[in-house]
Amino acid sequence: MSERSKILVVDDEAVPRRLVALTLRPYADVITVSNGYEAIEILERRRLDLLISDGFMPGMSGTQLIERAIRMYPEMPCLMVSGNIDDERVKWLNEVNVPYLAKPWRVDELVTIVKRLLAV
Repeated sequence: MSERSKILVVDDEAVPRRLVALTLRPYADVITVSNGYEAIEILERRRLDLLISDGFMPGMSGTQLIERAIRMYPEMPCLMVSGNIDDERVKWLNEVNVPYLAKPWRVDELVTIVKRLLAV
């Protein structure tokens, strides 16, 4: 039996964070945190298979978090999920090959992109 994938979900808002986790738990082990600093602490302790981050959070933005995660684990896929994104951020996400999912998302959209990123 193969080991389940491990996903880190980062969102400062509890409801979206829980919805992502509940949606993905049938497919992977999901860890949730409410900010980028907590996410970095987890990433410093263990390697994960996927990082899913909100785009706008107080303190450390999703962009800043993903930049750090890419430096730590260049092979780990990341996904940005946000309700508001500007052209500059979209350009950066394309440059670093990080897909973007707009809020509100549909369950099938999230599951499809996560399976693709995990190559399940």
